[in-house]
Amino acid sequence: MELASRKGSRKFVSGLAKCIGRDLQISPAQQTQWRVTKERGVQLFAPETGGRYEVFNERPLKPEIIRYCQQDVALLPILYNVYNAKLKADGEAFWRFIIRSESEERVRQSQSASYDGKSKDKAFGWDQESITRWTDDWNEDIMMEAMHGS
Repeated sequence: MELASRKGSRKFVSGLAKCIGRDLQISPAQQTQWRVTKERGVQLFAPETGGRYEVFNERPLKPEIIRYCQQDVALLPILYNVYNAKLKADGEAFWRFIIRSESEERVRQSQSASYDGKSKDKAFGWDQESITRWTDDWNEDIMMEAMHGS
């Protein structure tokens, strides 16, 4: 949703930290607390910081991992509301359609046996060629519907 609601380049997807920092109206103290909790969680699971992914399989889960997950989940509905408000504006139906179809495609991909959730290509958003193709298809569909009275 952030990608579609953004003005300017849509070449790269923004990470959650960037979305929170740029688009959420939370206090500096809340931002700091969020960042500290994030860093503590990453230290436990990210191999590049000495962590290991298996920490998510341990029971009971470490309190730092629970807080790491909780805070992201708690902020997602707030981010949804921020982006949804932008996309409800007149003239944004195209982007709502693109979000729905692209989200369905990402979920479909994530269910495949060859899916790599850590792949660098997950950072790529939409190039101008794809946007132009989608826009042309969208406009053609509208014209066809208008011509057929639907």
